[in-house]
Amino acid sequence: MSVDADRPPPGAATPGRGWLPWPFVGVSVILAVLVLVTPVLVGGGAPAPGSLFTQGELVVDRVPGGTTTNFYVHALSETVRYTNLSIGIATDFSYTGTYPTSALDWSWTNGSDLLELSVQVPGEQVAVNVSVTYVNGGTAYYGGLLAFGLYNASGGASLGIAISSRTSGIGAPSSVLVSDLPISIALLYCGSRACS
Repeated sequence: MSVDADRPPPGAATPGRGWLPWPFVGVSVILAVLVLVTPVLVGGGAPAPGSLFTQGELVVDRVPGGTTTNFYVHALSETVRYTNLSIGIATDFSYTGTYPTSALDWSWTNGSDLLELSVQVPGEQVAVNVSVTYVNGGTAYYGGLLAFGLYNASGGASLGIAISSRTSGIGAPSSVLVSDLPISIALLYCGSRACS
């Protein structure tokens, strides 16, 4: 029987073995890195223009059985103050499932230095023109043109809203049941120039 001088016999204590539970050490290192990096990721100041925190969104809501549709414009972050917010509303068209091609008569609601802007619209069809400006060491513009039309879904058993967008790049669903509202629609980021 040969003896290996470099290996301790089975069951013998080895220096360092058992002292450091490696999964615990790994988790501790990850937590330490997160503690050091988190203040950099979520700063205490206002976010940079064009960042995820300043991304504008349009929230669409209608209470089942209600007669009005509510639109809210705000940022993904609850504490972003926009320099300018504008919501244009047009109802002088017949919704056919696509964004209207005729000239629309817009009624505007504007705000400055606000966290959110909202409008309430009666009726069954509405076109919405949204424009948002954020300024903080630079400028970011967000916007979108969308049309909404009510329709009877499921053979008239429920009410739905059809949605069409004239602004390419906006990921809005083509329709949603009123009972599934509210929904959020991310506005198009137009960079440092106003959306056209």
